[in-house]
Order: sequence, then C-alpha cells, then structure tokens
Amino acid sequence: MDRLLSRLLLLLLAMSALPAFAADAGWWQAEWQYRKPITIDVGPQGAGLAADPGRTPVLLRLHTGNFGFDGVQDTGNDLRFISADGRTVLAHQIEQFDSLLGIALVWVDVPNLSATAPQTVWMYYGNSQQVFDPDYTLVYHFADANAPARDTTAYGNNAGAVVPPAEGAVIGRGVQLGAGPLPLPASASLAQQAGAPFTFSAWIKPGTQSAAHALYARRDGAAELVIGIADRAPFVQVNGQRNAPAQPIPEGQ
Repeated sequence: MDRLLSRLLLLLLAMSALPAFAADAGWWQAEWQYRKPITIDVGPQGAGLAADPGRTPVLLRLHTGNFGFDGVQDTGNDLRFISADGRTVLAHQIEQFDSLLGIALVWVDVPNLSATAPQTVWMYYGNSQQVFDPDYTLVYHFADANAPARDTTAYGNNAGAVVPPAEGAVIGRGVQLGAGPLPLPASASLAQQAGAPFTFSAWIKPGTQSAAHALYARRDGAAELVIGIADRAPFVQVNGQRNAPAQPIPEGQ
C-alpha cells in the first residue's frame, strides 16, 4: 500500500504518433481496425518507484497531442487493452470520453507492473459493433456535485449519502472526506467472503490532521477490515490488528 495511495500513478505513458492497422503481424482480433502501443514506465526514467507496484489501475490520459480520435466510437466503447503477450485482455473503465473536444480519461487494470523495465500495453479501437463491459463491482468517480456518488459499473452500487465536493481535483471533480460517512449499499455484488481476494484503490491528498482516518471500513460483529491513513501513512487494520507503519505520504502529494 505505502505511497501508492497518493501516487497511483504518475506514469510515463508514451504513445506512437501513428496507429498500426489490422494487416500488421501479431494482431489480436481482425474486427478491430487500429491499435496503438502504450509504454508504462514506473522505474527511474518514469514514475521513479523503487519497488514493483504489481497490479495497478493506471490512468490513461488521451488528448489530441497523443491520439487523433479518428476511427474510434464517439463514446469510446470499442476500446480494448491487450497485454504485451498479444492475447490477454485487460479490464478497463472509461471515466471521460469526448471525441469532439479530443480528451479522454481511461483506467486500465495492469496486472504486473515492474520498476525494473517498462511495460507495453496495446490499445485497440475501430470496431463499430462492440460495447464496453465493466469488470469491477464498484467504481466512484465523484463526477456529480451535490449528489450521491454514482457507481459506474454494471452493478449500480450507488452511495447512500452526499459528501462535500472538491473542485479542481487531480482528475476532474473530487470529494472532501472526513465530514461524514459515505455508506455503501448492502448488495450481493459487494459481499466479501473471509479470506477471499480483495482489491481497493483510491486517489487521495491527505490534509494536515495527524489523527487516523478510515478510507474504507467493513465491519460484521467483531470482525473488521479498515483501510486508512494516520500521520500521513497508509495502514490496513484487520480485527483490531494494524500492520506496521508504512512510508508516510510526502507533503503536497
């Protein structure tokens, strides 16, 4: 967890100037007409991480300087992201896609990021018959001011309360946490069995308070799981037992 909560992730995303076409060798599926390579560098020449972050949701920023928006659906529903092996489809979610203005924000779930070498992901597009199928059980972008956070996955796990908005966050609009709870619905899709795999990620900017604050809390009788931050250091607490202190998040990050 250490500093990834605040840095998730300042990556060097390098895209080729021109797209490749479906006649090229090693093509994933012929129904997609175009593809572009995306190089993700979290090492010394990129994000500067000392350790391997492993599985990470990476934010891809598309604009007219790195993507022409020609041949892609107006909503971006035909985007697909394929790992370097040319076969593995990576889960993704579109936060914003405006082909008219030429800007898009897309999250890509990259499974094995390494600080020792850059990694290439292929972005395919140009299939008018395909639509996006979300793969997460809950995602909040906090894009709607003065309204409960809307879950953008297919499960519709919308928040049960409104929290104060924060304009001008790192990615569009954000929220100010700490003023009150943000309850999640008790839906079957959010049910979590003890010992089952679980992934949580968030973009946050800590305030000046040193007290402990929960970012995610799940409680069932005496059992609990809390992911939070104290003295600017992320922590995980299970049934009252907290992990060893992680590296504090630097001021201003």
